[in-house]
Amino acid sequence: DLEKIIKSDEIINLISNEAAIERLIQSAKEHIKIHKVKDITVIPFTNDSYPELLKKIPDPPISLYCKGNLNLLKNNNNLAIIGTREPTDTGLKIAEKLAYRFSEYKFTIVSGLALGIDTAGHLGALRANGSTIAVMAGSLDKIYPKENIKLAEQIVRNNGLLVSEIALGEKTQRSSFVKRDRIQSGLSLGVCPIQ
Repeated sequence: DLEKIIKSDEIINLISNEAAIERLIQSAKEHIKIHKVKDITVIPFTNDSYPELLKKIPDPPISLYCKGNLNLLKNNNNLAIIGTREPTDTGLKIAEKLAYRFSEYKFTIVSGLALGIDTAGHLGALRANGSTIAVMAGSLDKIYPKENIKLAEQIVRNNGLLVSEIALGEKTQRSSFVKRDRIQSGLSLGVCPIQ
């Protein structure tokens, strides 16, 4: 039956080899343990905590790496505020004010922790004592950009959440930023692009 579903002999041999499967399981357990030491929770697609909205996109991440308030993953009342890294002063004010207002209506603000509009969105939510999720393009132990390390810490301290699909030790690729964008939109009811 496997031969009808799986076309690769290599994969069939691997999943038929109990010793190989046991090694993969041990490797996965070690992987989870390494993240746990750094207060990062690994949430696979099959976990009940995996966000329902994110499951509906065409290519959801296999796993999410999360630090902070995991309860925010269960919330569907999210708005993504995104935009340029080099906004005008007006753009920054609009992003912060929108985040503030939507936070007052109990929306969680989702953004990418980038400089510019993303930063303003996170700050607006924090100023309103609201919730915010920062979706990172890289692993959670390497906050990028460095200018937003303190903002990332503030988000976690204020009951927010950092999220990535990149495991500790994995390299960030140029495509990681585009992949991050699909997570932001996948977590959200709507996306508000500013500038």
